Amino acid sequence: MRRTLLAPIGAVLAALALALGGCGDDADDAETATPPAATSTTSQADADAALCASLDDLEAAAGDLRSLDPANTTLTQLTTAAMDLASAWADVRAAASDARAVDTTALTDAWDGVTAVIQDLPGSGQTPTQAVAALTDSLAPLEDAVDEVRPECDAAGTTTTP
Repeated sequence: MRRTLLAPIGAVLAALALALGGCGDDADDAETATPPAATSTTSQADADAALCASLDDLEAAAGDLRSLDPANTTLTQLTTAAMDLASAWADVRAAASDARAVDTTALTDAWDGVTAVIQDLPGSGQTPTQAVAALTDSLAPLEDAVDEVRPECDAAGTTTTP
């Protein structure tokens, strides 16, 4: 019975991954974009603080997913945790577009790995226990990428310019 219940969560997660897949890498745009002529220090500080806060939220959502007990996780719990992670990712992407001097390439690549696992769930034949394990395994590169960006956030929650 658990195996047949995985199809609905896989469909939800796959739709979520596809929807957020459109939030793809803007690295080429960032490299060719002309910086704004005059950026208010306050608004830039706000943008930098928003990025740091969104990274905190992404780490918290990844931690929540990682803390699921594969043997006792319901499909509802897995779906909720995955949706929270996707929502936090969308916030990171939005905040990163406004923050200064932040390379999100590693984050985007790591998120692509998570979405690949999500997209593979429907029809994979995995039990919910296996699905939780696969998703939590895909979090390590994402958490590493957050750690790589994290040093750019100082104690005040703003990014520092390299």
